[in-house]
Amino acid sequence: MHLENSDIRRIILHEHAELRERFGALASLVGRLEHGDAATIDDLSARLHFICDFFLRHIAHEEKILEPVLKKLDAWGQVRTEKMDTEHAQQRAQIARLLAIDPKSQPAEYARGIHAFIDTVLEDMVDEEKTCLSDKVLRDDIIVIDGTTG
Repeated sequence: MHLENSDIRRIILHEHAELRERFGALASLVGRLEHGDAATIDDLSARLHFICDFFLRHIAHEEKILEPVLKKLDAWGQVRTEKMDTEHAQQRAQIARLLAIDPKSQPAEYARGIHAFIDTVLEDMVDEEKTCLSDKVLRDDIIVIDGTTG
C-alpha cells in the first residue's frame, strides 16, 4: 500500500496526539504516587507498560513508514534519519532502564524515571513535528522552487 507524504504526516501526528493524551493520564498517576498514594503503584506500573508498548510500536512505525521517505526527501534526509535512529535507540534504552526499576522498593526513582521519559518523548515529538513532519518538509509535491511547486 502506497502512502502519500501527507498520509504519513497525518498518521504520525495522530499517534503523537494519542501519546500526549496517554502521557497526561500517566503523569496524573505519577503525581498521586508522589503525594504518598502507594496504592497507585500497580495501576501505574500496568499503565506504564501499556504506554511503553504503544510507544515502541510507534517508533517502529515511524522507522517503517517515515524514515524511508525522509532518507530521499532532500539533502537533509540522511541527517534527519540518523538523528531519528539515535533518538529511538536512546528512548529504547531509557524504557529498558525505567522498566528495570522496582516501583515498590524505589517509588521516588520510579516517579523521576517516568517524568524523565515523558519529558524526553514530548521534547522529541515537538522537534520531530518541526523538522520532519511539517507540511513544508513532508509534502506531497516533489519539486519546490522558491516556495512554489514546479
